[in-house]
Amino acid sequence: MRKSVPDREFGQIEKRLELAVNEGKRLVVLTDFDETVCSKYIYSQDEGINRPIIREDVAGEVKKAGSRMILATSRSTREPVMNLEILNMIGETSLPIICENGAVIIRWIGKGWSERLVVEPDEVGEINKIAELIEGARDLVDKEMEVKIKKNKAATVELRVHDREGRGVGAYYDKIAQWVLEQVDSSKVDVCSSGSSISFQPKNTSKGRAFEKLCQLEGWNREEMFVVGIGDAANDKGIFEVADLSVGVRPATKKVAEFMIDGGDETFIRVIKTVNRLGC
Repeated sequence: MRKSVPDREFGQIEKRLELAVNEGKRLVVLTDFDETVCSKYIYSQDEGINRPIIREDVAGEVKKAGSRMILATSRSTREPVMNLEILNMIGETSLPIICENGAVIIRWIGKGWSERLVVEPDEVGEINKIAELIEGARDLVDKEMEVKIKKNKAATVELRVHDREGRGVGAYYDKIAQWVLEQVDSSKVDVCSSGSSISFQPKNTSKGRAFEKLCQLEGWNREEMFVVGIGDAANDKGIFEVADLSVGVRPATKKVAEFMIDGGDETFIRVIKTVNRLGC
């Protein structure tokens, strides 16, 4: 059952957006994907992944938004869900996508992804060490649980513990993080958890930093924008920090987002519909 978004709370957001448009700002939505744009999944036993089921009305509003929306996700180009569901949602365009929690910016060009690292080569040394030792983390997890490890192409290592039905089990993540950080130079590593997985990445990697880099690469004038940041978890803090208005869609964001409306994709679609209606 979908949650309704309280009109009174959302009214404050709408007023801020209207004011920004009246001031001549261009509205831009910088948003997370999982549990934000998409809140429904089907677990694939064959692939060992949760495949996102994107609502038709959400996909329609995203396509309508076009360049007014920038997607920032923890997912990587190695995942089939990135190549299929997300690409279908945004359409076959050259719009940039921020991936791996901000480590890389990608675009769909022709028949594949082009990639640009946001992190510098000298920032990934400790991550390479983690990639070599992370298999040992399996010994920290009960045998009835499954462990999926992704050594992403850019500069992150992601680990997910789940039961046989695909439900993430976050209770192990603090123990795994402590074990990993004891074996590397922890001052050069950030640990980030979305709740369903845990990622190790170079220090100061964030979706917000990647957005700032993207503005430089594209020649976008940040002063002309009014950025609405939307996310559901701690790894979206970077989105909130660079936004002019931040909206959390799950309780985990209550301390880091200006507004928290617990509605998942229902909150997202209210925001993106308003941005598309006001358009600028």
